[in-house]
Amino acid sequence: MAYSPKTYVMELGLDADAAPRTDGTYPLLESLARKDSKSSAGWVPAWETEFRSGDIIAFRVFDYTLDATKSRFALKNLSLFFLDPAHPAALSSCLHENPICVSEHSFLPTPPKSLVVPDAPGWGLADTTGAEAFFTFDTPERSILRVGIITTYQVEPGRHELRQFGHDPEIFVGEGSGTFPPNSPRRR
Repeated sequence: MAYSPKTYVMELGLDADAAPRTDGTYPLLESLARKDSKSSAGWVPAWETEFRSGDIIAFRVFDYTLDATKSRFALKNLSLFFLDPAHPAALSSCLHENPICVSEHSFLPTPPKSLVVPDAPGWGLADTTGAEAFFTFDTPERSILRVGIITTYQVEPGRHELRQFGHDPEIFVGEGSGTFPPNSPRRR
């Protein structure tokens, strides 16, 4: 039976109430979901990244701040890099578009709804036609995901802060695919 490619969404969450780390950066929240036609909601949490060639993924950013209905963040830059875990300075070739770097002019005017916090304000990446950008996995080799988000945050009217969000590097692509030893690290 031929493989039917799956669609994934990775949500990256900003929280205005989170305290900065000692280096002044802020933690980034992450959530991965997989389209599942068996689910009445259509999307199911993806605890393992079982990517195969042909699978696609969209990246979305949301303001997960408690009770936020209109974000005080202005997203300025988003960068996503997939790196080779054997040579962490080398870019992985799991995606053609690697690295993915977008500016504030590359976001959808009306983003899709959050799968985690349905009323959260957010941003989606636009492709060249103005539709949501989806990225195709070519070879789902094991890769380390690095994410960086730069925003301004309105502390009060007329006063803004520059906030940088990131996360600890982690293995992302290729986990749980069955092509690696059973004791390989898995995303939880």
